Order: sequence, then structure tokens, then C-alpha cells
Amino acid sequence: MKKQIFVSALALYTLISGQGCATHDEVTAPGPVMIEDIPGADPALDHYIAWIPRSAAQTPTVAMALAHISLGYAKEQVAAEYCSGDWLMDESVIKQVGPLPAIAPEAIGRYPAWYYRIDLQPGFHGCEDASAALLYHAIQQKLPEWIHLERAITTRHDGKAALLD
Repeated sequence: MKKQIFVSALALYTLISGQGCATHDEVTAPGPVMIEDIPGADPALDHYIAWIPRSAAQTPTVAMALAHISLGYAKEQVAAEYCSGDWLMDESVIKQVGPLPAIAPEAIGRYPAWYYRIDLQPGFHGCEDASAALLYHAIQQKLPEWIHLERAITTRHDGKAALLD
């Protein structure tokens, strides 16, 4: 319960303070970046890739807050459902890219968006009641359609690529 109150208070503060910035004339988004100009992702890491609609987040700060709030909420729901409430926050963030103004790919609707990627050490920790595959699937189901979870790929001893479990 304390976590939920904290997350809610943080979300409210972030959105109120960030939205205030969106009303100032000097805040303008540069032109969209091309998808090929976005730095590549390391396949050995997990990635949360968000294409936050600019209609929902007028500034990069609000886009980042919206992504983190959505991720935290999805993880909290999955932890309550599959892990007896144990929090799934043991992931280590390696790198963040963005938010960058972009146009979402055609496959998801080609709309003005903020591209934001979080690269993490692979795997969830602290949940003995569910497999990693189940947790990844459950979290993806709880995320908004504009956030996609990509699992790390590792090279097995036989040289073939495989999802990391």
C-alpha cells in the first residue's frame, strides 16, 4: 500500500510539474528524428521501448514520466498477481535513450511520438513463484500499446541465438 501511495504521489507531482512546462512558449519540440538515427540497442540487454504519443505528452519530461509510471504500474500489478506482492524492481538500468521526437513506425500507427528506450540487465529477480517467461508476458499484457518489452538475446554454447530465461 505504501508503494502505491508513493507511486501515485510521484506520478501526480511529475505530471503537474511537467505539464506546467508544456504551457510555456519557449518549450518546442525539435523536428522528428529518423528511426535509422536512433542509437542501436544491445541485444544482450532487455529493452522497454516506448513510442509515447505526443498528444498524451507535450514535453520529453512528461513523456519520460508517463513511461516510468506505466512501467511501475504494470510491474506492481504483475507482482501482486504472480509474486505474492514482491516488487519486481531488481533490474539494473544500463542506458536510456531519449525521449526523442519521432514518428512511430507504420506497424503501430505512424503518429507523432516520443521515442524512449530503457536498456536493462536481463531478468527479473525476487519472484520465486513464476518463471521469467511468464513475468515478461504478463508485464507486456499490462503495458499500454505504445510500450513494447524486448527480451535479451544470448548466444548459447552451440552458437545459436536464444531468448534469455
